[in-house]
Amino acid sequence: MTHKSRYISRVIIKGAAAGAGVGRRRPPQSRVVHRFGDKMTVAALSKTTTDVSPLEALPDRMDVAALDLSDNEQFALSALQLAQTVEYRNAKLNRPRDGEDWDFGVERPPTPADLGGDQFAGAISGAAGGSTSARLVGKVAVSIVFVEGPTSDTAIPAGDRLKIAAECIDGLGWLADQVPDANLSFDWTYESVALAVHPGKGGHWSNLPVAFQKNLDAVVDRKDNGKIYFFKGDQYVRLTGSTVDSGYPKPIAGNWHGLPVSFQQGIDAAFYRDSNNKLYFFKGDQYARLTGSTMDAGYPKPIAGNWEGLSSQFNSGIDAAVWRESNGKIYFFKGDEYVRMTGSKKDSGYPRKTKDSWALPDDWEGIDAALMRRDNGKIYFFEGQNYVRFKSPGELDPGYPKAIANEKADREKLWRDPAMQSLGYSASWDGVKDYVSDLRKNKNAQWAFVAFFTRYPLKHFAYAARPRIVMHVDNDGWGMDNIDRVFAHETGHIFGAPDEYASSGCTCGEVYGFYRLPNKNCANCAVKLHFEDGPISISPSWSGLPAGWTSDLDAALMRDNGKIYFFKGSRYLRLTGATVDPGYPRLIAGNWKQLPAAFNSGIDAALMRDNGKIYFFRGGQYVRLTGSTMDPGYPRPIAGNWKQLPAAFNSGIDAALMRQNNGKIYFFKGSQYVRIGRDSTMDPGYPANISDNWPGLPDSFKNGIQAAINRDNGKIYLFDGSQYVRYAEGVPCIMKSNSYGICDWTPGHFGWETFLTKIDAAFWRISNNRIYLFSGAWYVRLTNDTSNGPEEGYPKKIAGNWKGLPSAFKNGIDAALMRESNGKIYFFKGSQYVRIGDDSKVEDGYPKPIAGNWKGLPTSFSQGIDAALWRESNGKIYFFKGDQYVRLTGSTVDSGYPKPIAGNWKGAPAAFNQGLDAVLMHKGNGKIYAFKGRKYIRWSKVSAGMDGGYPRWIHGNWMAFPK
Repeated sequence: MTHKSRYISRVIIKGAAAGAGVGRRRPPQSRVVHRFGDKMTVAALSKTTTDVSPLEALPDRMDVAALDLSDNEQFALSALQLAQTVEYRNAKLNRPRDGEDWDFGVERPPTPADLGGDQFAGAISGAAGGSTSARLVGKVAVSIVFVEGPTSDTAIPAGDRLKIAAECIDGLGWLADQVPDANLSFDWTYESVALAVHPGKGGHWSNLPVAFQKNLDAVVDRKDNGKIYFFKGDQYVRLTGSTVDSGYPKPIAGNWHGLPVSFQQGIDAAFYRDSNNKLYFFKGDQYARLTGSTMDAGYPKPIAGNWEGLSSQFNSGIDAAVWRESNGKIYFFKGDEYVRMTGSKKDSGYPRKTKDSWALPDDWEGIDAALMRRDNGKIYFFEGQNYVRFKSPGELDPGYPKAIANEKADREKLWRDPAMQSLGYSASWDGVKDYVSDLRKNKNAQWAFVAFFTRYPLKHFAYAARPRIVMHVDNDGWGMDNIDRVFAHETGHIFGAPDEYASSGCTCGEVYGFYRLPNKNCANCAVKLHFEDGPISISPSWSGLPAGWTSDLDAALMRDNGKIYFFKGSRYLRLTGATVDPGYPRLIAGNWKQLPAAFNSGIDAALMRDNGKIYFFRGGQYVRLTGSTMDPGYPRPIAGNWKQLPAAFNSGIDAALMRQNNGKIYFFKGSQYVRIGRDSTMDPGYPANISDNWPGLPDSFKNGIQAAINRDNGKIYLFDGSQYVRYAEGVPCIMKSNSYGICDWTPGHFGWETFLTKIDAAFWRISNNRIYLFSGAWYVRLTNDTSNGPEEGYPKKIAGNWKGLPSAFKNGIDAALMRESNGKIYFFKGSQYVRIGDDSKVEDGYPKPIAGNWKGLPTSFSQGIDAALWRESNGKIYFFKGDQYVRLTGSTVDSGYPKPIAGNWKGAPAAFNQGLDAVLMHKGNGKIYAFKGRKYIRWSKVSAGMDGGYPRWIHGNWMAFPK
């Protein structure tokens, strides 16, 4: 496959002629990883296995007709052939955003409330009952459903479908490779659904094409024909009321006559001016005036000089424009500011901050487009996927903002419900659950889920909650070459693993997944810091920097408005993302108010604390600001206010940052740094050398840092000279970032810790009428109806729950016994054992050696046993070791023992006769159970032989377990 693997993959097609990469039967010492039908599978073979051919050798051309494959298998074979092409493999080697955290730049990730379904806790049950994704082990049925719409922007061509299939196989193949003992195998189904549902159906602005549902360029209401127009790129749509007219979108070119090519490619803003019945289009630093749909002679013209009094910022181009009917004024918007015009002249007192006058939502920094709608006299602003309507400039109408098209909560239902109906299920969420339940049943799989791929508008480009994944075909800004990793990530959610990137809102305290483990790799609280990239040149990575700003920054700051600030000399820059905002640099003096004169130039360091205050440091002093205004009582000396600092730090620092995940402040000075707690006191163990504690740092940074910030994406940036480096909180792995890796806690979320290959010990406890199963360092507790699986809150760790255990017993036991004669529990480990009372605490005087305390045992039994049993019918105790067993009365071996298991435990299969992993007397039904590997057998009466219908799988009868 396309990731590093300890296995070789081979396509197995029953009845195929032997050839490169294709086998007629599955070789020994292999396991099926992918299944596509009755005839075609992909097997994984150890790289030490001889006489095998890798998947890469799959022929480009095969006589598929002669193979008599199903449609599903033919489609999968084509996807596998695509995956071996040079183009596909090179795309993997050069994938975009490799290693970036999943919250890199594009859009806010969904919250649990956005997702529907059941994200991490209990599993969904379908109509047939039973969990559909409790644990990522064994056989998993996966259905990929391609959902197309009736428009060109919702089509999924055949090539895209093959690409998606190949990517998904790659992603889950990597998961299967991680823990072979999980015995993961994926059984694939592919479905295609073509819908007649328009992607804009039911939206607030109805029947908008997909591209017009966000990030509009311009919106205008024409008085001369009563129509509203939305512009996006080189196209536009026309609306009657709030509904798109038929026949749209259309190109600007050829429909708006006389426009220059640059305007035909897209416009920035538009408004209709009632005083002259003219339409105005703006593009860059020019504008055009139109009568009807034809540009007037003499246009375009420059904004500068024709719209009087505008600053260079507005003369260079505007974001939005609107004519307001109530006062006859024209408004131009640019960035976070706006101006008001009377005629073509700017009114005094402008520009102003848009938010100071217009009631924008908190997370809006500017607007994309503006509209004055004549049928109701209302002003509308558009930004991203949303829009607002104003009751007055200072007050929004109730219920706003709204989505331009469908609200996020309705987007999935728009296409999902008719898709389910097309597949023969209820047009509802219940239909999805029933579909997945049937999928599991029909495939005879342990688990199942469905993944929908579509180009319909979504809540988020990819999201998952049991039992379904939803993904956009284009995979947002990550691209189709990253579908493999995104799909593996979302599959992680299906099986209980949480997000680990910062903006997901993850925490380290909550527990998740099969083993209910905390999320200790969460970037918001992870202890580990990972060197991600660098050194990188400040320019052009940070774009729009003026001359002189590409090196030797004095300080950097990340504020709570999402903006970044760079300081140098007497000026500062403000950046949105990594791009300088228009109108900068500006002077520190006057913009950061009431600062002492010394702080108006040459700031050494800056940071924002979690109390919302900003701090500037210069020399041995610092100031504190609320917003951009210095608080009373400042400046103050560093010495004494930042406690226990070394003298060198009291005289001044080079850089400062607050680390979001632990609430600690870091001061850098020369080759050292200190860490400071919330009480402004230096933590013990500091100062420390930068070189010893910031992994991967280039040598040039080890002797000094000039500036530092902790961005809102959870990344830490350190600047020195003309370069910077970037750190990430936590370790890169699939639940955190675009990287193939499994972090320390994720195996427990998936259910990979233990209980994979066998049960180590088992007993029934008299005091609570419960059954206990042990594997590795974990155990589960079950009621007498074991088909219900473990009780809520299990598995649990042995350590901490069975008090007083020696350390050797905490990581696993060999055997366990409930002795009814005294009500005591016995754990065996190696040559020792302990005795445990009703309080689950080891009794005094233990551990003790088996030898001498259990009398008459053969030496091999004294050195350790495999299994132990108290038998109700005769009150005897049984110890098992290898292919033998002994019977004890009290603590003494009965005469005539040891005996072979074979022949004495009648009907046991050969594998069980060779040795047992655990044995259990089930007091609830009087049966004896023996466990071996992933199966178990049962005796109702030993002398009558093993009960019919055995051996059976542990899975489904005791707990979720690989088969």
